[in-house]
Amino acid sequence: DWYRNNNTYYTYQYQNVDFYHFYPGETQASIKVFITEKRTFCHDGKIADDPNNYDVHETRLYTYNLQRNGNQWKIENHDSKRQGKAKPNLEKTCNIN
Repeated sequence: DWYRNNNTYYTYQYQNVDFYHFYPGETQASIKVFITEKRTFCHDGKIADDPNNYDVHETRLYTYNLQRNGNQWKIENHDSKRQGKAKPNLEKTCNIN
């Protein structure tokens, strides 16, 4: 795993999941949720330079498309779209509680 091999990880100062919509079907279904996160990218226990700007406070709309396989539902694919403009994370920390 890339994160483990490079001694990197994220800490989350805030996470929230809000249900948005469920589209049921007999063999296929979709679910949409809003996920809001405030996160920090860390390397070797310190706040890392973040050239990709992942240290943000943002909300994304995730769509998960499900496929029925016998008695189980499996994620067939998923997509996400940022909602509004991401804000800088002003509470960055690499402390793991």
